[in-house]
Amino acid sequence: MKILHICPWYAPAWASGGTAVAATNLCEELSRQGVDVSVFTTTDMGGQKKISEGTIHNERHGVNVTYFSCGIFGSTKRQAALSWDLCIGIIKHAGEFDLVHIHSTRHLYGLAASFACRRANVPYIITPHASLMDFWVTSVGTSFFKKPYLKLVEKVVLRNANSLHYLS
Repeated sequence: MKILHICPWYAPAWASGGTAVAATNLCEELSRQGVDVSVFTTTDMGGQKKISEGTIHNERHGVNVTYFSCGIFGSTKRQAALSWDLCIGIIKHAGEFDLVHIHSTRHLYGLAASFACRRANVPYIITPHASLMDFWVTSVGTSFFKKPYLKLVEKVVLRNANSLHYLS
């Protein structure tokens, strides 16, 4: 089975928080179990740092990882939140996999993956991490943008998912 994981952060982006840790551990264990795992992520390492200025490919512990350039016009502004290259990569390649696993919500990547998977008839699952928690929506960052995005965009992405995967 070929699985594509899409996440805003992946190893070595430890400064970005729990999504990178959870996604990395899951992908590396799936690889150890014999699953063909690929990851599409951003070059954002957290802490206003990037792994690279451009898109790079790497193999880490049996996982094929593509780090797509990110940020508004290549800056560190809104790094992991905006990667046109990642969206294009998802649309071009999602059909090459048996399953797509989206980590986290609140990014355009979920919408791009939902579109690409429906077009290619590939099932997808979502691990929202903390992004659907009421505390995250109302207290962290700007809820002015989050609430309409959740109601208009994420609602469609979540409704079309084949399954939700929760971590605790």
